[in-house]
Amino acid sequence: MQYGTGFIISRKIKESILEWESVNNRLCRIRSRGKFKNLTIISAYAPTEDKGEEEKVDFYSKLKRICGRVPKYEMAIIMGDFNAKVGREECRHKVSGKYSIHKHSNENGSFLVQFAIRNNFYIKNTFPHKTIHRAPGRFLVPQK
Repeated sequence: MQYGTGFIISRKIKESILEWESVNNRLCRIRSRGKFKNLTIISAYAPTEDKGEEEKVDFYSKLKRICGRVPKYEMAIIMGDFNAKVGREECRHKVSGKYSIHKHSNENGSFLVQFAIRNNFYIKNTFPHKTIHRAPGRFLVPQK
């Protein structure tokens, strides 16, 4: 296997796990019981920039299918490596804010932003920090 996703969980929360699913070598999900609402976390490893558009479209289609199975009353978080550069372009502020380490988005960044817009997610980890403290990773949380 060349890729892989997964979770490391503590023994404390082991009993709260409701479901685990390995979709493929790029996607898996875990669902746990929460105090007020259940939580689904999706671990993702997106195709790199040099992969073809077909592979990227397939990845985001599968990710959308997984998100569609999360009950509306539950919280969903998607985290992982999206191999994306989300830029500071004004059109991206709706889902990623105006702070990013990158001035311009790459193709994967555009895929990620479009996914977030279409599925009502917000791209986090683009906070107003000094450039040296900005992390290149991304994760998605539902918009309020």
